[in-house]
Amino acid sequence: MVYNVPRKANSYQILVVDDMPDNLKLLTEILTNQGYKVRPASNGQLALRSVAVELPDLILLDVRMPGMDGYEVCQYLKAEEKTRRIPVIFISALDEVADKVRGFHIGGVDYITKPFQSEEVLARVETHLTIRRLQTQLEEQNLQLQTEIAERKQAAEELRLNQQRLEAMRQENTDANRKLGDLKKLVAQSIGLGRIYYASDSMRKIINEAQKYHSDRSIPVLIQGETGTGKELIARLIHFGDMEVIDKPFIDINCAAINPQLFESEFFGYESGAFTGGLNKGQIGKFDLASGGTIFLDEIAEIPLELQSKLLRVIEVREFYRVGGINKIESDVRIVCATNVDIEEKVREGKFRKDLYYRLGVGFIKIPPLRDRKESIIPLAKMFMDKFSNQKGKVFGSISEQAAEILIGYNWPGNVRELQNLIEWVVFMYDDVVLQPLHLDTIRSDTVQLLKKKKGVRGNPSQTEILSHVNKALELYAGNKTKAAKHLGISRPSLYKLLKMQK
Repeated sequence: MVYNVPRKANSYQILVVDDMPDNLKLLTEILTNQGYKVRPASNGQLALRSVAVELPDLILLDVRMPGMDGYEVCQYLKAEEKTRRIPVIFISALDEVADKVRGFHIGGVDYITKPFQSEEVLARVETHLTIRRLQTQLEEQNLQLQTEIAERKQAAEELRLNQQRLEAMRQENTDANRKLGDLKKLVAQSIGLGRIYYASDSMRKIINEAQKYHSDRSIPVLIQGETGTGKELIARLIHFGDMEVIDKPFIDINCAAINPQLFESEFFGYESGAFTGGLNKGQIGKFDLASGGTIFLDEIAEIPLELQSKLLRVIEVREFYRVGGINKIESDVRIVCATNVDIEEKVREGKFRKDLYYRLGVGFIKIPPLRDRKESIIPLAKMFMDKFSNQKGKVFGSISEQAAEILIGYNWPGNVRELQNLIEWVVFMYDDVVLQPLHLDTIRSDTVQLLKKKKGVRGNPSQTEILSHVNKALELYAGNKTKAAKHLGISRPSLYKLLKMQK
């Protein structure tokens, strides 16, 4: 709080208004000798002109004057905002109560009766200047308090908005954090990790590469593979390595799910006023959130060409500008990208920058589809079966030979994700101990294609050959359709369809 210090007498200006030259001279001498600056005026009109030029600190105003008397002058002063607070002391030869009441009523602060003594004049002047000074101080203090209150309210509002923005960012990353928690639990179980990754030599090699990339954050990594092959899982392994305790952020972005108009602000954030509809205080981007950690750009081929050059710059010089910003922001982010398309074809078509492709592919991992690593299918299925059985309180413990043949023979267009979803559905729907062919109807191609994989059925069998194989199974089990279907590796409804074919 800042307070005004008392002013010296010679810093005050006093306007003396009196139509009597002797009174005017006497008052001027009294006040001047005390150090006040005096401005004389011989009538009301001159007084108002003087006030219009420069505001005095106090006015000594004669009541009885020709033309415009003191009351009229005072009423005019009190009617104007800029002159309303000037203290007015009336001077009069009359000591009438009615005159004093009228003077106080229209805004005067005091009343001095002629003939006056210099001590009285000085005492009254000093008193009202002191009062006015204190009033001014109080007004300034009040204004400052109001300003401080307004600033604190604004600060509180900004804090509330910042908390809302922080909560919004936390909500945006809820799914990513949940996935991260699941991944940590999964990797903590070393046996489970081995079954997922080490079921094939090709995946063992990929895991080793991912762990090597983990050791150097400066190398961007491009992961290529079909949908469902586990690209995000590999990206997280690059970030977390051998799952040592790490508190650095992992921020994932699905580039295919972002409005093309919002790519730049989503990546780099924006400053206040950058565009209509944005937050008043601006917004940080995903590269800010990922600082010190990893940003995973899934479906990287969907990034617009005009933004690809900016992404290339971030990779090369490790700095960026927010939308609408003028200050460079340093970027300390590991960049891992993924795509399920042939990105080289995108380059040839001119839809992806060649220089960005080469820069992103300094570290390159290509995940083969599940159909090309069939040795992984059964270990993966068993691992998923154990996981979901534990979660859902079921007792599935093994996979029959016939069911295994179906799983291995299926093409798995959705790759590992499709296999996981299937096993979860089976465990949920059935209460068996052994996974049987009848549990796998949802992935079967037609019965003919399944029977082609049975022993003794080669090439492209005719309908007669297939029906002969069915009849042999029925004979083997004395017409028991359930056992025959189980032997054939098909469901009972599929067996009935085949039997209708020979009618």
